Amino acid sequence: MTADPRRRGPEPRPPAVSRLGWWWVVAVCFAIGVGWAATDHMLRATVTMAASCGIGAALRLVLPPRLAGGIVSRSRTLDVLLLLLLGGAIAAAGFALDLRARV
Repeated sequence: MTADPRRRGPEPRPPAVSRLGWWWVVAVCFAIGVGWAATDHMLRATVTMAASCGIGAALRLVLPPRLAGGIVSRSRTLDVLLLLLLGGAIAAAGFALDLRARV
C-alpha cells in the first residue's frame, strides 16, 4: 500500500486514538491491580482494580470529552454508569470470594 504523494502531514485519527489523555491514569492503576493479582495479593488487587474503575468514572464525569480522551466511548452517563458497575462487580467478587492462596 503506497502513500498518496499529494497528502502532506500526519494522517488524521479519531480524537480517542490520537490523544488518549487521562486514559493512561486508569490503565496504569488497573495494571498495578493486575500486578498485585499476579503476586497473589488478591485483596489489594481487588481494591486497586475497583478503584481504577471508580477513578475512570470520576474522570469521565468531570473532564470534557477532548481532555478525557480514551475514556470517552459512549455518552457520558453511560460511560460513568458502566465504569461504576464494573468497579462494583470487581469489588463484590473480590470481597465475596475466598481469594486466599491455597498452599
